[in-house]
Amino acid sequence: MNAIVVSENPFGDDLKEILTKNGCNTIQCIKSIGLAETKLSGPKNLIIYELAGNLQEEMKAVREIMNGMHSERVKILLLLDQGIKDAIATLVNYENVKYVFKPVTKERLQIGLRMLLFEKKQPPKLSIEYINPFIEATTMILKQMAFTDITKKDVNVENGLSVRGDLSGVMALSGKANGFVVISMSFDTAFEIVNKMTMGGLQKDEDRIIEGGVMELINIISGQSQSMFNQNQYHFDFTTPTMIKGKGHSIYHGAMANSIVVRFETQEKSEIYLQICLKNAVG
Repeated sequence: MNAIVVSENPFGDDLKEILTKNGCNTIQCIKSIGLAETKLSGPKNLIIYELAGNLQEEMKAVREIMNGMHSERVKILLLLDQGIKDAIATLVNYENVKYVFKPVTKERLQIGLRMLLFEKKQPPKLSIEYINPFIEATTMILKQMAFTDITKKDVNVENGLSVRGDLSGVMALSGKANGFVVISMSFDTAFEIVNKMTMGGLQKDEDRIIEGGVMELINIISGQSQSMFNQNQYHFDFTTPTMIKGKGHSIYHGAMANSIVVRFETQEKSEIYLQICLKNAVG
């Protein structure tokens, strides 16, 4: 696959390594989206486009590519500031256009590529063996690390991947199946849990401590889940979890994949959501 990076700031070696691992055997860097079509090569092309100038002109350029004669062999990953998410909503109606927020890290780039390069297959029924390790790890680690007993209340199937709450930890997986696992909660729930972890005395304005505590838990849950999978026939590679925060935030995964949503309640009736969106690997 041919990758074209459109940015004033060239990608570092760490980000290029992520592109290579996702099947990009050539990587070209340009500064203008207007040159992108001249750099297309072969049947599969990935354009990574950092929006940083005149938004209307940039959106128009993306639409022209997606409506043009080369649209079937092009996928576009937009890099953008959170403040313009709503303005580009019409672009992500294209199946082959996705976005991640800046600043671009290895983890965010990996998540964006997973969303964009997913095989478009009919969503399979998720095996219970895919789901139980995440439920068991979440329940066990919250009890051990945060002295919090949680009860599974609902399990639903939803179209696509959307999140609930103010803080989300996202894990990308590959192996027997590919996809994402997201643990989400409100800020109040996060405060309740981290306050128990720190033996009380935490203040609600100590955002960094609260967010750091949540990420520590999610990292441990990720490691415990991977350990459980290694003990059966389902083996996964996990990326380092990344946090997405902000009231009403969302993670768009596309309408072609189903997700299992598990709702837990704490003793105080606060809610935690575990969302599992996996598809069997092709081949």
